[in-house]
Amino acid sequence: MFKRSANPDPSDLLPWYVNQTLSHVERDAVEDWLKTQPAATDRLTTVSELRSAINAQPRLAPSPAVRQQLLAQIKTRQPSPKHLARPAWLVGSAVALVLLVALWLVVQPGIALQWSVTGTGVNTYRVYRAPADSEEFSLISEIPAQHNAEAYSFTDITSLPGQTYTYVIEAVTQTGQTTLSPLAIGHGLDVLPAQLALILTSLVAGVVAMLFVSNYTPTERRRPIGV
Repeated sequence: MFKRSANPDPSDLLPWYVNQTLSHVERDAVEDWLKTQPAATDRLTTVSELRSAINAQPRLAPSPAVRQQLLAQIKTRQPSPKHLARPAWLVGSAVALVLLVALWLVVQPGIALQWSVTGTGVNTYRVYRAPADSEEFSLISEIPAQHNAEAYSFTDITSLPGQTYTYVIEAVTQTGQTTLSPLAIGHGLDVLPAQLALILTSLVAGVVAMLFVSNYTPTERRRPIGV
């Protein structure tokens, strides 16, 4: 679209005058100019004839074969919303899960146990866990004894957020004799903030990945259209 200058010359306004798109002030200025400039009538006639010639040009349309080919390519290349939503959802979920597992293993936001030992002869320490108010203990880890080590630690990264557990350590000697430690209580609420922070971070990363995949449009090479 052509733009008119801020202070146009009346002769420059003839195309818009012919199109009848001038304001009242501009139209009056052009008409006054035409009255005072008899030679301008010929220019007005030329502009009017040019406009008529342009409007008289036939409107070209593609052949039926080209039109069908165009419609087929548009239909083929246009992505389906359901087709895009599924990969985006899968990618976002995968990113969130992988990141959560990685952060969980690195940060280890679980219930921490520590104990000290004296003497020698212990071969393995077995860590048992049971939900609070339950006597159904299950083995969750075996820690080999280290030579001359007097302090050990274990972090239960499989504890559920907010759950309270009872722990007991079993020392196993090389001859198979066992000794149980006193019961220890681990409160999941103590580590809940750290666990929630990792979960929230992973969810945010998953949403960002999903939005990126949803808005990503791969570049396709344009193929020539045959007639």
